Amino acid sequence: MGIAQAFITPSRDGLLGLVAEGDIQRKVVMVSMVQFGVQLLGFVVASFADQMGAVLILGLQFIVLTMGGIAYFRLQINFKPPAARTLHLVRHVAQSVYEGYLTVKSSSSMSMVVVQNIAVGAFFMGSYTVTIPLLIREIYQGSANEISLVNAGNVLGLITTVVFLMKMGNIQHKGRALLISQILGCFALAGGALGSGISSLVGFVYCWGMCGGISMTMSRTIMQEHAPQDQRGRMMAFYSFSFMGSGPFGALFSGYLCEWIGPLNALTVSSSLMLLVLVVVTMHSSLWDTQSSSN
Repeated sequence: MGIAQAFITPSRDGLLGLVAEGDIQRKVVMVSMVQFGVQLLGFVVASFADQMGAVLILGLQFIVLTMGGIAYFRLQINFKPPAARTLHLVRHVAQSVYEGYLTVKSSSSMSMVVVQNIAVGAFFMGSYTVTIPLLIREIYQGSANEISLVNAGNVLGLITTVVFLMKMGNIQHKGRALLISQILGCFALAGGALGSGISSLVGFVYCWGMCGGISMTMSRTIMQEHAPQDQRGRMMAFYSFSFMGSGPFGALFSGYLCEWIGPLNALTVSSSLMLLVLVVVTMHSSLWDTQSSSN
């Protein structure tokens, strides 16, 4: 599944640039709305895993993924791929990755998005996939229902922000919106470490999701707008890799933190480290001043 996702995500985001017709930010918001909306429905279905059984839940997931594959197959895209290269496959891939790296490195905005993405994967993703479920189980004695409720709260927060962005229109200072939302997200995640009950945790995770809706939309839009058209797929691959590639390390980090100091303190440490990264990025890069691009 992970290998398939590595091909799907950059291809999907690369296709978005071909159908956006110049209004990339709004298309990113619309795609996010669909993605998070269906994800929320998925968490509702998953909350019945104890009653329905994992096999039936995975069967439903298979059906939904198959529908997505059929939808992609039916797309009509006028795209002329670059001239075929005669390089050996391994050499071609290595050169392609290196060219993509140089393009990201040459853009201060894209490189800083990648840097903060790595931090998100390490500190936010690890907290979401490891620390919060352990917190629910060990502190609140919760089960699949409580985990699904918290996950649904996060996605509902994402949807709330996406709906707001659709009504508000384009944001000019995308880098500024990205950094502010991530900083507020650090405080929302730290609020979940107060240990004041499952309802409070859902509320803080909802606020965290609202911040995530802005940061995810702005970061994807910045990468889409600043990427050269013939390298957009590679740029979005770098975007996905920076987030997903650091995720396993974040999961290990969060797991050991929970074992050493407990899930409540682990949330505080992760949010504090993420905040430190954001302060450094804000002070020592031009991401704060990044605005809309015509690329």
